Amino acid sequence: MSNIAAWNNNLALFCDFDNVALGVREAKFPKFDMQLVLERLLLKENIVVKKAYFDWDRDKEFKPIMHDTTFELIEILHTR
Repeated sequence: MSNIAAWNNNLALFCDFDNVALGVREAKFPKFDMQLVLERLLLKENIVVKKAYFDWDRDKEFKPIMHDTTFELIEILHTR
């Protein structure tokens, strides 16, 4: 799902959200809750950077979820 780098009990979370969105759809989850993922990570470390890479205009349903969890949304345009 993502790469995690740790320094002195701090985490930088870089999320390739294409894989997350695909997994959520394939699992047919009724709702994706990123807050649950973050709560689990916060048990171990402090998260100091949160960036998610995705074509946010293509699948707008995930955008509010990621905004609510204060991720910086990096636009990666989908090409065919």
